[in-house]
Amino acid sequence: TQDIKMINFTSCRRTRTGFGQIMNSTLKATFLESRKISLVASTLLERKGRQPYLRSVSNLFHNYDEDVLLEETNELLRICRSDEKDRAHLERSTFDRLMKGWSEVAAKDGPIAVQKSLELLRILERNLEKQTADKDASPLIPDSISYNMLLHTYASCEGGIEASQNALTYLEGMIVRCREYHKTKQLDFSKLQSLAPTTKTFNIVLNSWAKTKDENAGRKAEKIYTLMEDWIQECREMSLAEAIPNSRTLCAVMDAWAESKAFDATERVMAILEVAVTKKMLSLEDGHKSDSIIVNPNVLMFNSCIKAWALSGKGRYAAQKAETLLRWMMELNESGELGSKSESDEDDAGLSPTTISFSLVIKAWAESEKKDRLGLGAIRAQKILEEMITRYKAGENVKPNTVAFTTCIRAWAMSWNHENNIQEAQALFDEMAALYRETRDEEMKPSATTANVLISAWSKCNKEESLEKAEEILESMKEFCRPDLYSFNTVMAAQIRRGDSLKAYTLFQKMEKDDTLKPDLVSYNTALDALAKLRDASEAHTLLERMRKDSDVKPDKISYSTVINAWARRKADKRSPQKAAELLKSMLAEYREGNKDMEPDNFAFTNAIDAMNASDKNGRRAALKFAISSLEEMKRSKDLEDPNFMTYVAVLRICSKLSSGPAERIRLLDGVFRQCCAAGMAGKFAIDVFRRNVPIDVQKKYSVHSSHVE
Repeated sequence: TQDIKMINFTSCRRTRTGFGQIMNSTLKATFLESRKISLVASTLLERKGRQPYLRSVSNLFHNYDEDVLLEETNELLRICRSDEKDRAHLERSTFDRLMKGWSEVAAKDGPIAVQKSLELLRILERNLEKQTADKDASPLIPDSISYNMLLHTYASCEGGIEASQNALTYLEGMIVRCREYHKTKQLDFSKLQSLAPTTKTFNIVLNSWAKTKDENAGRKAEKIYTLMEDWIQECREMSLAEAIPNSRTLCAVMDAWAESKAFDATERVMAILEVAVTKKMLSLEDGHKSDSIIVNPNVLMFNSCIKAWALSGKGRYAAQKAETLLRWMMELNESGELGSKSESDEDDAGLSPTTISFSLVIKAWAESEKKDRLGLGAIRAQKILEEMITRYKAGENVKPNTVAFTTCIRAWAMSWNHENNIQEAQALFDEMAALYRETRDEEMKPSATTANVLISAWSKCNKEESLEKAEEILESMKEFCRPDLYSFNTVMAAQIRRGDSLKAYTLFQKMEKDDTLKPDLVSYNTALDALAKLRDASEAHTLLERMRKDSDVKPDKISYSTVINAWARRKADKRSPQKAAELLKSMLAEYREGNKDMEPDNFAFTNAIDAMNASDKNGRRAALKFAISSLEEMKRSKDLEDPNFMTYVAVLRICSKLSSGPAERIRLLDGVFRQCCAAGMAGKFAIDVFRRNVPIDVQKKYSVHSSHVE
């Protein structure tokens, strides 16, 4: 920074070259942060009468920081609204760079990216309108690249159907504009050609519709493809370069069908692929004499079709179809029926199956396991994986990567025969780890997701060694990757289920001390559950207070309910009634203030009532009143859950224990049990409490003096 401040700008040659050299050398060597580059650029602009040298600055960075983009875009828009002298120095490349930048950040902030891209494009479009009347007007006019970047922004902005429809509208507008200019001869041919939509233009719009995952996306994509075919005919009539569909075009149409999950999606995708293969074969037979559009089938198209079956949810039938497609592609590749690689594919992808091809078939079989749960899908998935490994070792481009292994491990983890199949999943993980140690290939390295699938599987297993296995994986995964929150949370939950709550809370404390891993709400709630199981209500309450005041993670109703449960478990702690009541009141207060996520449920009310059992002699009346009023609150409030059978049991127990004498006890139990029966909640536990604490004549009113309720 000091070096830049010391530059004597007045000693520099006042030329574009001189300023450009300074900005491309000194700035590049001094600054790494885009914002600082932009600020120095603005200083140079001020020194030079605000003449724009944005292009020189743009070459220094390509990370498209949103703040810098916004600064530069607003500066460019300001210049465009200023006098003719400033605008004379503008270049089209500046517009292109900024529009490309907005297309890159659109996924992060879609609305602002679309807005700024539109503002930039409209300036170019206004110049185009002026050029049709005045040939000497500004040469800064849009071309297909400008429109492609705007369409890419729409496709990336996560705007769903609305954004995709806007992209289609602009595509249709490009076609209409070309028709008009061709008819009126207002533009010379080269400029007309530059405005015509290209293959890439259509592909961007098609991919935008595929990303919507709308049930009608497939049909919309086919209509756009038809529009493309019609446009080709018009291009021939106007002598414009044709926007010829390529394999990526058909892939986009197929993906739109696949992601739509429409009932007939797989049939449509199969039809598209089969037609493409048939047309190619006929074209080879007649020596390429046909005038019809030939899209050369390749591995990308087959992968799209396999993907459609993998996502279809049609179980084993879909998996069989996916594997059949893989075998068909391999046959076509070996036979050469569709020509050589150089002839068959403009993307130079060929028909040789790739890692993605095999991984998609593995995914299809793994998805079938979700329905069958018999282990058959897992067996086939592993067979495909083993074939990948064999082919890879033989030199083929089908590397068994992390995704393939993880998908196969997940298939084994999903099967019903969990106790035995978990061993198969573990063996696969060990093989994957061994392969990585042997090759040190990052694409084969077990990921956190891989380890988490196995940790989750072991945590659900009833084998004696299952908890130990889950803990071992958590420890050993550090060789390959950093354990994430899911890893720790899953092991903590497993430890609690196995009765080792102290170990779970110790693991949580370890997470808190790790600067690279901040516990989330699940982590805190699991730790609170561990403390509740340990009956350490004081520590649980302290942790809850820390969440409320100091933590970035704020407690939810599960957090409060768990701490209330911790106090309810402290039967001999005289603080329990007051603490539990305060927590329940806090929950109700937040809920009444509009925090609907804090609505107390049956669990919270029942445990708060149960905590009243610890009341001493001085607090008995208040505890009894709290229990009865809480029951009435649940019944009275339409927005709270109705009391369940455990709530009634808790109130009955409090009435029997804290009543001042036999008369009050009988009266209260009679009233509460009557409500319990009316609500249909008079189960075995409620009846047992009632029978033990009221005389036989009261029992006969409800026919509970025998072993059943009439």
